[in-house]
Amino acid sequence: LKSDVQTSEQKVESLTGNYKKKLIDLQQLIGNKTSIPKDQVYPRFDAISQIYSELVEEKMLAMMRLELLKVLLEYKAKLTCSLTEIITKEARLVYLDKANEIREEEAKFAGEQKSEAIKGIIRLMPSTTPDFMHIPLDYLGFCLWTIVKRNGLLLPGKPNLGVYKYQDHYCVFSSQAAIDEFLADPDIFMKGVLNLSLIHISEPTRPLYISYAVFCLKKK
Repeated sequence: LKSDVQTSEQKVESLTGNYKKKLIDLQQLIGNKTSIPKDQVYPRFDAISQIYSELVEEKMLAMMRLELLKVLLEYKAKLTCSLTEIITKEARLVYLDKANEIREEEAKFAGEQKSEAIKGIIRLMPSTTPDFMHIPLDYLGFCLWTIVKRNGLLLPGKPNLGVYKYQDHYCVFSSQAAIDEFLADPDIFMKGVLNLSLIHISEPTRPLYISYAVFCLKKK
């Protein structure tokens, strides 16, 4: 969340500077003139309006981030830990060992696998797909298996395991087990996700280089 706020701050600063520059250019163009060809004025008005719209969108995102922060702080205040420090340290070590093991397995998988068609599903891998980082992911890059099987739970997918294209949808998953289940019967997941309504404040798809989106899933 902090990283997203910093990125937004830089974008707002850039947009604000550009907005002021466009206004100055427009003022210089108009000056004391009583009449100006519309083909000179309209493009500038259009550019200013687009920048203004982006600033409004960033404002809405900032408000949503603030609400999200409030919710997180409320949960943090209610959170109590009854585990002893020793158990916590042991659990952390087990988690780190398991996480390292999973990362090694995923890195090995990503290096060995190639882009190919599997039962009508196209698997796109980072090493063999041009512009892989700009693939427009559906469901904002969250794991399709988790959305369907966990009643709308949002868990980020792992593109390094591959992006799976099926029926013009680009899907990612959080584990190899989830991928295997999807490959066995993808229609279950396509139908399952239709039973959930997607409410979001951004685009219906998200390129990999965009890290932030706030939305929720609820039953129709």
